Amino acid sequence: MTHFSAILIVPADLLGKANALGAALGHGPDSYTVPLGADDAVTHYGSRSRVLPIFIATLAAAGAVPPEELERLGVDPDLVSAGGEVVAGLDLAAHGLTEADRDAVIASLIWGFEPEGSVDPAQHFADVAADLPAPEGPLVVVSITVHNEIAA
Repeated sequence: MTHFSAILIVPADLLGKANALGAALGHGPDSYTVPLGADDAVTHYGSRSRVLPIFIATLAAAGAVPPEELERLGVDPDLVSAGGEVVAGLDLAAHGLTEADRDAVIASLIWGFEPEGSVDPAQHFADVAADLPAPEGPLVVVSITVHNEIAA
């Protein structure tokens, strides 16, 4: 089965909700551990993970990944309905989240997916982070220390 390098970045003010959503998906309470910012101000947090196609399809079902990206990556569009079942089946309340919280995190998510082995993980992270708006000066990636395998 094909795996993908996934870079996921959220605004700093949604860090708690993003980590709770990760926990609701079964991936632990601290998924976003890479602080990003400029001039010592952290504006975003990121994560680099190894994911399966169903994870990308789950984000597609939630409206975050467009069909043309699924096609570019070779992810079967039929997986999107299974991804929708994952989204619908999340026990958000058990993690202190509402549907509005879930939707806010997904809407703010900055992501990048590439087939595993086709890119250097650190460069992939830097490329996705380069698209973030910086208040003053370039964003700085402090460190990359997380490598999770996420099925969905």
